[in-house]
Amino acid sequence: MNTTRIALFILLFSGLSCGQQTAEDWSHKGNAQYEQAMYEEAIQSYEEAIRLAPQYAEAWYNKRAALEALEHDNEASAALSKARELGYVDSLPLS
Repeated sequence: MNTTRIALFILLFSGLSCGQQTAEDWSHKGNAQYEQAMYEEAIQSYEEAIRLAPQYAEAWYNKRAALEALEHDNEASAALSKARELGYVDSLPLS
């Protein structure tokens, strides 16, 4: 009986915590996927971050990088424009 209650509690708790991921969580997930060359998955994660926080400039910028990796140049350019519109400033190379 106790085992059943514990299992039910774990299932309920894990379901609640999964549904509460923030835009930042999704962006971090996208970054990890990008680092593993999982570009399609990274794009999906960045899109979820953007869905939760449309003004999240960094997610737009990172989505651009994943799109560029897949040579989706027009979409990458649009994502970069949106990131800049939202205030993202590209890093300048050190001289």
